[in-house]
Amino acid sequence: MKKKAFAAATAAVVLFLGCSENFGSFVNAQSLSEEEKYANAPAPVLASGTRPEDYSTEPVPFQTEIDEFYRQVKEMPIPDEEKDGYDYCTGEGYSIRNLEIDGIPLYEAKKDDGKLKPLVIQIHGGGWHKDMWTAFEMAAENVCVVSIDCAGSGESQDGPLQAPAAWMETVKDIDVLIEYYNTLPDVDAKNFGLTGFSMGGNISEFYTIYGKYKPTAICIENASADTTHEGSSWDCFNKGQNGLTPIWVEEEMWEFTSAIAPMNHPECFKDILMYICVGDLDDVHSPDKMEEFKNAVAALGNDKIVFRRFEGVEHAITQSWIDNERKEFFAKMRSHEDDPAPVVSNTENVAPPDPAASDSEAADTSPAMSDTKSDVTADITDNAAGDVQKPTGNDKNTPNTGAAGVTAVGGIAVIAAGAVFFSRKRK
Repeated sequence: MKKKAFAAATAAVVLFLGCSENFGSFVNAQSLSEEEKYANAPAPVLASGTRPEDYSTEPVPFQTEIDEFYRQVKEMPIPDEEKDGYDYCTGEGYSIRNLEIDGIPLYEAKKDDGKLKPLVIQIHGGGWHKDMWTAFEMAAENVCVVSIDCAGSGESQDGPLQAPAAWMETVKDIDVLIEYYNTLPDVDAKNFGLTGFSMGGNISEFYTIYGKYKPTAICIENASADTTHEGSSWDCFNKGQNGLTPIWVEEEMWEFTSAIAPMNHPECFKDILMYICVGDLDDVHSPDKMEEFKNAVAALGNDKIVFRRFEGVEHAITQSWIDNERKEFFAKMRSHEDDPAPVVSNTENVAPPDPAASDSEAADTSPAMSDTKSDVTADITDNAAGDVQKPTGNDKNTPNTGAAGVTAVGGIAVIAAGAVFFSRKRK
């Protein structure tokens, strides 16, 4: 009879497992690596030869919930030639990864402490590739820092793309990254920021207009507010190659770049934390137009803008000049109650640091952040104590596999016990 009882219990377990989709999800979620989990996702769709009509020029309303992530994820070793620049993030307490998410190459640096942290995406300038810049410093502020290759640049397999198309494709890429980081338990993807130099600053602006999700903060360095006759629009990128033959004709290009110019959409920035810095001798992107843009956004009621205009500086700003300010700026994403928010600064020229100074000395001579307080919510979800709250599993439209697992195990135990009971009763 004992054998019969054991057989009955075994059959019940097998039957239950075969019918339990939730338990299968639970087992898979616990046993599969990240790469295995997304191995069956569709292959990345590479952009190539797109035209102006492929992109809408109307601003996109922000989504309140983040879409489910279902795409491919690959993790690769950090190349030896990059280790001098990135290895410092692999010290005790930090992690750095070389990832390809739906074909988007990136580096990621963050504290490996399991604590919830906001996300900052760094976007490089035209003709460059992913860099870490202040990654270590911002990671020290408990921020997850991601540096990407824009569409058509670096190791990206997109292309050929006219520069405005590369900007818009990178906006789509950032949507995908937000959806991926929403799956990580220690990253608050709803609380994210963007930072970029030149083209990277432009893309930060374009994302705020055309991206699916609302950034908490953006940092714009020597970028353009009026892309109507943006000279860099003539650039053409193809799988890391720059300066190729243009795809678009002049008339359609100027019509498109005029329609998407941030100057024409200040309402999209009216409640975003903003840090803007320009060189007053910049002959690539007009500092005067950027100041006009800043004033237009401020006129809509945004009192969360820091504006810096550097004297005698052309289209370049030594990163160390603003490293401290940028680090402090993005640190404010953690909790608006703990730190004062930036306010609109008076327009004033700021003398650059002594070129002979070291990087650390130059950083110390940058203008101090305003310590004036203002009431800032910045679309961050807080509890009564002011701590940032992680979206629940339901925000991602994913099953709560932990609860399903507990339920399934409990069900197995009940079935097995019932089988043994009825078997003994028959004796």
